[in-house]
Amino acid sequence: MKPRPFDYVRADSIDEVLACLANRGAADLPVVMGGIIPDADRTALLNMGIRAVFTPKDSVVGDIVAQIITIAG
Repeated sequence: MKPRPFDYVRADSIDEVLACLANRGAADLPVVMGGIIPDADRTALLNMGIRAVFTPKDSVVGDIVAQIITIAG
């Protein structure tokens, strides 16, 4: 599944993404998401195992980069 630019991928589509990673032996890869994501979906995504969800209110690029570096370990 590859969304077109500016498509909003609903939280329920993420199961498919995570399943694809698992089927390819990559279930341990951290997944981050970003965009205009409703708060309820943000919570659902984090509960599904998404490591971080970035939205426009998280727009300090240095902070986002630092968090991704931390997640990537």
